[in-house]
Amino acid sequence: MTAVSEQRLTPTTDGVRSAERLRTAVAHVAVWLIGASVFFSQVLASGFTRLVGDQGDARLTVYLDEWWFSVLHGRGPWRTPPFFTPVSNTLGLTDTYLIDQVAYAPLRLLGADPFLAYQVTAIALTAVGFAGWSLMVQRLFDVRLPVRLLSSTLFAFSGGLALHGEHPQLFGIEVIPWIVVALCASWAAPTKKGQFALGGAAGLLALVEAASTFYVWYFAVLAAVAFALLRVALDPRGVWAAARLRLLSVPMAALGAVVGTVLGGALFASIYLPTFRAVGGYSRAMVLSYAPTPVDLVNLSSTDLLWGKVSTWVAGAAASNGGEVSYGSSPILLAVTVALIALVWLARRSVREVATPLCLLAVSLGGAVVAVRFGTFFAWDLVRWLPGASAIRAVGRTGLVANAVLLLACCAACAPNRWSWLTMPRRRPLIACAVAICTLLVMEQIHTSEPVYLSRPTELSVLAAVPQAPPTCRYFALESFGQTKRLVDVQTEAMMLSLRLGLPTVNGYSGSFPKGWNLFVTTSPSYRHAIATWAAARHLKGQGCIYNATTTQWSALVPIRRLNWPFFGV
Repeated sequence: MTAVSEQRLTPTTDGVRSAERLRTAVAHVAVWLIGASVFFSQVLASGFTRLVGDQGDARLTVYLDEWWFSVLHGRGPWRTPPFFTPVSNTLGLTDTYLIDQVAYAPLRLLGADPFLAYQVTAIALTAVGFAGWSLMVQRLFDVRLPVRLLSSTLFAFSGGLALHGEHPQLFGIEVIPWIVVALCASWAAPTKKGQFALGGAAGLLALVEAASTFYVWYFAVLAAVAFALLRVALDPRGVWAAARLRLLSVPMAALGAVVGTVLGGALFASIYLPTFRAVGGYSRAMVLSYAPTPVDLVNLSSTDLLWGKVSTWVAGAAASNGGEVSYGSSPILLAVTVALIALVWLARRSVREVATPLCLLAVSLGGAVVAVRFGTFFAWDLVRWLPGASAIRAVGRTGLVANAVLLLACCAACAPNRWSWLTMPRRRPLIACAVAICTLLVMEQIHTSEPVYLSRPTELSVLAAVPQAPPTCRYFALESFGQTKRLVDVQTEAMMLSLRLGLPTVNGYSGSFPKGWNLFVTTSPSYRHAIATWAAARHLKGQGCIYNATTTQWSALVPIRRLNWPFFGV
């Protein structure tokens, strides 16, 4: 055989790498498709007629997604969606969902209706999180493909997302890994321009994420700071050497990150600072009312495939409610992480070998300590003095980030360099044990029922049936006499009608409410009087109108000529 023929039969290095990359990509797509099919099973089975969320936060998400889409078309002042009219800077009253436009806007341009685009965007975000997590743990810990696939599944389709599924803004956690990936890529970029660009992308993405889903970003920042402090305390020389290497060897990456953070920070500040000055933060009493109790730590809801019966036994009726106070820790993931760290420690007896996973584990456990109230003791009081912390109402949602940090600790403990001591001639028992543990980890995250409370056909038919407002109307309110809808549902319905009609509404729903606004109880006999009082106090010009969703009739608002200012509270 000649040398030429031998060369033809020997695969090139590039060919081997290309084949390996293809197999890796196919494995990722296949596993994500399986995970998405399970996680969104009821949505898919309904043919996208039933959507994740309810008529409260899910409608708010659709509203703000559609508002950004209209802003991209040059319609309206971007910081003032037409609700709580005529209050300005109303965008800062809640999460902005700006980052959703990466998927939402193309879907709308392709002809999807707002509700379909909202649901497909949520599904697309899980793909973003799946890929981002896999890349992140590969760059940070160089873990093997099976660990990447399993951990990406546990992150992108976490039980915490299912537990808090009625809050679609929490899907924003799927973007967090890409901030770390961009930072790592900036350090490894071969050119200074590449370092600066990728560093800037990381900084900008971090602050756009902050503007899009504040809770997730804030808890992630707290976790990162806590980890950094603990890591420095355990190995100050090693951390300082690594930090100095990164900063001095790639200064353009650090400069780019600073520039990107400043640009994103300007966007964030322009949205939230005016609103925060006007409204302020939440009181301790309100935050305490939303805080989870020790029972909520183990309440993974009655729909959890593995822990449903235990949750029902421990939490009782609360197990059937996900909502605001459930923390939703992952017991098996915690046990596996602790066991892996213990094995590495017993084998190596080196603090440096277990420092990273141990600090991540401590941060995850600290999230539970901070968020849970033990009787009258509430550790969140120690955090409330930090900038921005008073804007957090439902501290129990930190469980979503704490579980992600715990998963990261598990991945850190699985780094190959920490297991070079392991030799086992008989591999079958080890593989069987690993498969059993992985199966339990996946089962722990699966929920048998999704919070799919939003009916897409109903929403579209309601919007289509609304008659046009009289041409004299300059703003409107929705009244709900004779209806059994939740009060929050009436408010979000008015907001959706506002976009449909192109007419501002005095109704509204968000995490906070403008001062002096008392129009939440739409069934009150004094509701019309309250609307007229609000309009007079805020100097609303032009004719106001009332739309009754029961009779589908429009009527004129009778204005108030005189206000009793001391009793109005503005």
